[in-house]
Amino acid sequence: MAHAIEKATDYEIRHGEAVALGCLFVAELARSEGLITDELAARHATAFGLVGLPTSWDGASFDDLRATMAVDKKSRGSQLRFVVLQGLAQPRILAGPAEESLRAAHDVLVGGIR
Repeated sequence: MAHAIEKATDYEIRHGEAVALGCLFVAELARSEGLITDELAARHATAFGLVGLPTSWDGASFDDLRATMAVDKKSRGSQLRFVVLQGLAQPRILAGPAEESLRAAHDVLVGGIR
């Protein structure tokens, strides 16, 4: 997601801000897929917000970002892959998340992490 956000802004957004937004997106994606709790997903937004990083972003449509993510280096064929948490400090690869989960994560990113 961070690379898609950078591309959508023609690389005008700072890299660290795009990465923070990408982290918030994947936290919500992991929550939506049942891998982490609501509290752990919200903890991401709290931590990033406390250091002045953005916690919401509405600079591009889901469809535009989804199309960009499809050609990211982490994708395999038509399958998107993300590094997500399945618990605190427990990373894993999530391959082929449900389209509904991707849209839900984007919707939360647009409206702010709850």
